[in-house]
Amino acid sequence: RDAVEHRSCLLVLAAGTGLFLTDPASLLIGRLVGELVFLVARERQTPRKVALNMASSMTETVVLLTVVHLLGGVSDVGSPLTWLVALIGVAAADLCGYAIVHRALRWHGAPIKFATIIGLGGIAIPVNTSLALVAAILCHKAPLATPLLGSIAAFLVLSYRSYTSLKQRFESLSLLYDFTRLVSGARRPDDVLEAMLSQAKDLLRAERAEIWLRDATTVVSLSVDDEGRHTHPVPPDAAAIIAAWFAANTGTTLIDDGVADEQAAQLADVLRAHDAIVSPITEQGSVVGLVAVIDRLGEVKRFGEADRMMFATLANHASVALENGRLIDRLHQIASTRAHEARHHALPGLPHRAMFAERLSTELTRVGSEQPLAVGLLDLDGFKEINDTLGHQTGDRVLVEVAKRLSDSVSAGVLVARLGGDEFALLFATNPSLALVEAEARHLRDAISRPIEVGHISLNVSGSIGFAVTPGDGIDPENLLQRADVAMYSAKAGQGAGVAFYDAISDENSPRRLRIANYLRSAIASGQVRVVMQPKVRFSDGAIEGLEALARWQHPELGNVPPDEFVPIA
Repeated sequence: RDAVEHRSCLLVLAAGTGLFLTDPASLLIGRLVGELVFLVARERQTPRKVALNMASSMTETVVLLTVVHLLGGVSDVGSPLTWLVALIGVAAADLCGYAIVHRALRWHGAPIKFATIIGLGGIAIPVNTSLALVAAILCHKAPLATPLLGSIAAFLVLSYRSYTSLKQRFESLSLLYDFTRLVSGARRPDDVLEAMLSQAKDLLRAERAEIWLRDATTVVSLSVDDEGRHTHPVPPDAAAIIAAWFAANTGTTLIDDGVADEQAAQLADVLRAHDAIVSPITEQGSVVGLVAVIDRLGEVKRFGEADRMMFATLANHASVALENGRLIDRLHQIASTRAHEARHHALPGLPHRAMFAERLSTELTRVGSEQPLAVGLLDLDGFKEINDTLGHQTGDRVLVEVAKRLSDSVSAGVLVARLGGDEFALLFATNPSLALVEAEARHLRDAISRPIEVGHISLNVSGSIGFAVTPGDGIDPENLLQRADVAMYSAKAGQGAGVAFYDAISDENSPRRLRIANYLRSAIASGQVRVVMQPKVRFSDGAIEGLEALARWQHPELGNVPPDEFVPIA
């Protein structure tokens, strides 16, 4: 829009004064010299912009003069045919200029259509040309009336600029709303930075947007321009200039490389900017970096006070969102720690039952029925006596030491977990042989059987380990754990000297035992287990000496469950 508006105004000058009041060579030289002075002296544009604009102006003027010459010239300013020739010449030159603008924008990656540019400037072609023709006619016929037309032209220009300013302000507010929504939805600091840079660049029509942030030891720069995003460390001297700037300037500031202020000139040099807006990024009240938009796009405009206020709003949103993003990162770290704690027993620091079951299911899916996999359950012998005699604090210290010894002694690739109480689980997932599993189990028993010093007391613990092996003992987690549990009880009973493998022949009642274990808790809660009283009678005379309180369990499916079955499980 800036380029189209500027070009239309210049073509009014070319058509109104150059075509009718001077010769072609003077018109070409006058326009180039005038625009060069304007762009360099007043606007202080970059050499790339000056070269593009000068080439565009020369091309347009040459096209204008060529078309007018081919159509017979504009010798008679009062002839309607001359007016048509001037209109065609200006239209051709304007279209040529618009094509250059379109190509430049496409080179910068802007997906803009040529029809859009024509829509922006098409109306200006006949209007501006008509105004130029009226000015030329007045200069020839009634020179004293020219100032009257000048006042009308000035009014129209001011009205048009006011309209475009209001329209741009509305568009800026819409973009600001989109930016606020985008930043509010960003949950991580890098998302906030990406949103801040891309939206600020588009919102303020800048060539480049850049953020500098300080971490523990260095300052890192992230910038976005038409070629993409770039990240690089900031040299210490540049970081010192930034720190000195914000020590003296706490708010959002306009920077111009042509100002006399040495500190502002240094900052412009560090940012490689002809004009820029810089604002501090703060966290918890301290400046942790800067955000800047650098070099305004367009031929004639630079950043102004309205842009500065808009950018201050953006920077404030970015600071809040960045601080929130880092807070959320800290919350994520806390949540991750909590998740780890939820999956690992806090006491010995080992994975717990849920994580072991998850890993077991994963490994069973991986190996299928092609490779063996061994699941072991280890139960400490005599741990209950330690808890009852010396207290739970001593028991906890014993568990910590046992867990450490298991973790330190287990071979690579074997998972150790704590299922609860003094029960641990082992998972051999790397194609183990029975001999290897038994040797590993005896090695672990030896490791935990060494005396454990708790205060001034030396405690001796041992463990019984039972194993179930796929595929013969089952291929699902529940069966494997149940059968490892049966094997562990066999090991406790003295079979295998503390290490036993599941034996189906000796496990005739295991399905019933598992059902009893599953039903027992709900049976107690629902009152299925009841108390019966049995009198103690003296045979000599039949007198009742006392009563025995006995537990009886009548299950709806299992029927009468004798105490010798459910009491040991309880």
